[in-house]
Amino acid sequence: MQGRRSERIEVNLEAQLILGGISCSGSLANISGEGALFKSAHISLKIDLKRGEKLELVFRTPSGKKVCLNCQIKWASRSPVNDTMFLVGMEIPSPPQAYTLFYEYMKEEAFQDYLKKSIGIG
Repeated sequence: MQGRRSERIEVNLEAQLILGGISCSGSLANISGEGALFKSAHISLKIDLKRGEKLELVFRTPSGKKVCLNCQIKWASRSPVNDTMFLVGMEIPSPPQAYTLFYEYMKEEAFQDYLKKSIGIG
């Protein structure tokens, strides 16, 4: 976690990336307190993903709550494993409380899973 402000939590949630009125479906691969990783095989070549560009990320939590985030692109590239998959790293400059609570919940869930798998507690 060197250089990161908060821990990344792996998730697999359907999501929409919206940029310039164009919507792209994909999924959240991981989240942190201030960022998220979006992946999609459906990013149109018409979408120009530039560092610093503002976009909206929309997803539903496992409980069904809709979360809309205003984000900034930190980086975007093709996946090194699958060149048809695009990866977009995003910063969430001012995470809303709903997102912060969701992140904290997912962090606790990940810790509980770790305890169960690693040392049989829980």
